[in-house]
Amino acid sequence: MDSGNETPRTLNAKRVPMFQRRRLPAPKRIKVLLVDDHALTLEALRHYFSRRSRFAVRSLVLDGTAALQRVRSAPPDVVIMNMHMAQLDGARATKLLLQTFPKAKVIGFSGLEERKAVLSAIRAGARGYLLKARSSRELFQAVDQVNRGEVFFSPPISKMIEDAVHFVIFIG
Repeated sequence: MDSGNETPRTLNAKRVPMFQRRRLPAPKRIKVLLVDDHALTLEALRHYFSRRSRFAVRSLVLDGTAALQRVRSAPPDVVIMNMHMAQLDGARATKLLLQTFPKAKVIGFSGLEERKAVLSAIRAGARGYLLKARSSRELFQAVDQVNRGEVFFSPPISKMIEDAVHFVIFIG
């Protein structure tokens, strides 16, 4: 039955040579600004982010005032802001930053589980709060979620907020 002269049956699919196929665009990298008054912390964070291709560290700055200037010149997608800095603390810097750039997404960052600092960060407009003692996995999760417009709180901070809400609703 096969005469050798028949063309193979194909579905009406057009064959496109490999070199002409359209490539999907690379996923957009999340631009991150790191703000902390400890250079060693900044370098460690940069190292963590450099190992993940979906993140691009935009800048490292040592205080809140420098963060405000840097956001003006090179707007990031997400700012990780230390809450305890000498010149301009993180809550005040977050508030000033959001007054100028209301679409900015800020994550409070601290080594301390202090209710006052957490509430200050939230009042200032931070979309999350990350403890320094947590894992790099949690760091990446926080940045991803906040970048998508969600909130993120380290589990001990979530528990603190939950306890405060419970207290207000049921006790106080």
